[in-house]
Amino acid sequence: MAYIQFNPNNPYLSETDSYYHVKMAEMLQKEGVPQKFPWLYFTILRDSYVDHHLLFHILLIPFTNLFGPILGAKLFQVAVVGFSFLLLYLVLKRAGVPGAFWWSIFALFTMPADFYFRMSFIRDMGLSLLFMMLGIYLIFRPVEVGPGAATSRSFRQALLDRKGCVPLILACVFLAVTNLAILVPLTIAIYAGGAFLKARWGWRSGALFLLCAFYVWAYGGFMFLPIFAVTYFVAQVMMREKIEWRLPQAALLGIIAGLVFNPYFPKNLGFLYHQIFATGLGAQAYVGGEWRPYDTWHWAQSNAVPVLIFFGAVIVVLIKKVEQNAKTVAVFVFSLLFLSLVWKSQRFVEYSSFFMSLAGLCLVGPFLKSKVEEWKAGAFWKTAENIFYGTTLAVVLSVSIIFALGPFDLENWAVGQIHRARHDTQTLFSMSALKKVHDYLLQNAEPGDIVFHDDWDVFPRYFFANAKTHYLVGLDPEFMNQYAGEPYKGQPGLLYLEYAQISSGSDPNNLERIKTHFKAKWVIVTTDHPEFYQNLKREPGLFEEVFFAPNDALIDRYPMAREDGYYLFNVL
Repeated sequence: MAYIQFNPNNPYLSETDSYYHVKMAEMLQKEGVPQKFPWLYFTILRDSYVDHHLLFHILLIPFTNLFGPILGAKLFQVAVVGFSFLLLYLVLKRAGVPGAFWWSIFALFTMPADFYFRMSFIRDMGLSLLFMMLGIYLIFRPVEVGPGAATSRSFRQALLDRKGCVPLILACVFLAVTNLAILVPLTIAIYAGGAFLKARWGWRSGALFLLCAFYVWAYGGFMFLPIFAVTYFVAQVMMREKIEWRLPQAALLGIIAGLVFNPYFPKNLGFLYHQIFATGLGAQAYVGGEWRPYDTWHWAQSNAVPVLIFFGAVIVVLIKKVEQNAKTVAVFVFSLLFLSLVWKSQRFVEYSSFFMSLAGLCLVGPFLKSKVEEWKAGAFWKTAENIFYGTTLAVVLSVSIIFALGPFDLENWAVGQIHRARHDTQTLFSMSALKKVHDYLLQNAEPGDIVFHDDWDVFPRYFFANAKTHYLVGLDPEFMNQYAGEPYKGQPGLLYLEYAQISSGSDPNNLERIKTHFKAKWVIVTTDHPEFYQNLKREPGLFEEVFFAPNDALIDRYPMAREDGYYLFNVL
C-alpha cells in the first residue's frame, strides 16, 4: 500500500471524498461533535447531521496532528490496510493453512487495481476491513475451557482489569483534550457492557461486544461483523460442532450498544435507514459510479487471481472431497455475500476480492496440508497427479506475477494491476487553482456566505480548502434530492432538479434563482462547464466575474491534473 499511497504523481489526495474526512478530523478536534452541518446548506444534513464515520475521524486526529493533513492521512491508511493483511495471515494460520505467511503476501500483491485504488482513499473501507478481520480472528480463537472459564471473575473484577482499564483511561484522556469529552461517558458505558459480558460469558464475548459497538461508530456497514458471527453459529450447527451461541448474541448486543450509546441517538437510526436503502442499495442513476455494477468481463479480468483462487479451491474441494469445518464454511458463505454485492455495486470490490482469496485458501487448506506432508516425506513428485498440481501451481504463480507487476495497458485489464493503480491514484484536478479561488473567498467572503458550485462532487475539496463559506450539496446528491425545505417546502426533489439543470448549463433561463432560491453570494464554475459559464456571462446585471484561478504548471506537475482553472462570480 505504501507503494501506491506515496505515488510521486500524487502529491495530494487521490480521491475527492478523502478531503472531507481529513477536514472532519480537524473540525472534531477544534469544535467537538457536530449536530448540524450548514456547509451542506440545501440537504437533509444541514439541520440534522449524523457523522457515521465518527471513530474513523477520531483515529485520524493523532496522525494528522503529527504529520500534517495529507501525509498523516496517508500514513494512517497505510497502517490500517497493512494491519488488515497481518490479520489475514493470522486468520489463515488459525485456520491451519500451511504457508500462511507466504499466502498472505501473495494475496497482498495479487488484488485487483480497483482494490488498491479504493484502499488508497482516505475513507473508512480499510478501517471496516480491519474491524471485520479483527472480529474473525477473535471468533476463531480457541474456546475457553477449564473451571469457570467464562465466569471466574466478578463484574467488578472484569471492569477494573488493567488490560482494559489502561486503554480506557488513555482513550478518555485523549477524548477530553480534543474537545470530545461528550464521548467519554458513552465510551465508559460501552466498556462497562463489555466487562459485564466478559464476566458472564467470557473474554471473547466481551471483546466481540466492544468491537461491534465501536464498529458502529466507525462505519455505516457495521452489520457485516454480526452477520459473520451468525454465519459461524449456523455453520457450527450444520457441521455438528460445539455451538458457541454466546458469540452472535454478543455481536448483536454490541451493535445495539453502539447505536444507543451514541452522540447521535436516536436520529442515527433514521439516518442509517436512509444511508442503506436510499443512498446505498437504492442508489439512483445520478450517484457516483461506485454504486453501479461492473461489466462482467472487466470484473473477471481485473480479479483474475482472486477468482482463480476462489473457484479453483471450490473445484478441488468438490473433486477431492476435502473435509471442511465451521470456520471454513463460515468464511466461504461470507465471501459469497460480498461476491453477490460486488456484482450489484463496484464499491464492494475492496471486500469481495479480499474475501475470495481468504475463502479459497481456507477451503483448500487441508488439501495443501496433505500435499506438504507428502513433500516432507519425499513422495510428492512420485505420482502423475502431484506432477499436475505442481505444474499448475508454477503456472499460476507465473501468471500472477504478470497480473500484478507487468506493464499495464489501459485497454487490457488482465495485466499490471499495481501499475494501473499507480496510474489511477493520480490527482485529477489542479490543487493550485482550487487553492487560489478559495484563498480569494477566504479574504473577501463573509462567514456563512453560500457558494453555488457546478457539481455535487466538488464539495469535499472545497470544504477542505475553505470552511468559511457554505455550499449547496455534497457527499451524495440524494441528500439534496430528499431536501424538502424552502423554496419548495414539502416537495422533495424539486430543488435538486433545478440545481442540476442550472449547474449543467442546460437551463439558461431565470438564473436569478441562484440568488432567490439558493441564496448564493458567489458562484464557482470550473473550465469544464463552459455552457454554465457562458450562461452566467450573458447576465451581467446578475453576475460579475471577479476572479479567474488558473492552474500553476510549476506546482501541478502530476500528469493527470487536467482541470485548467476556476471562474469566480459575485452575485449582484
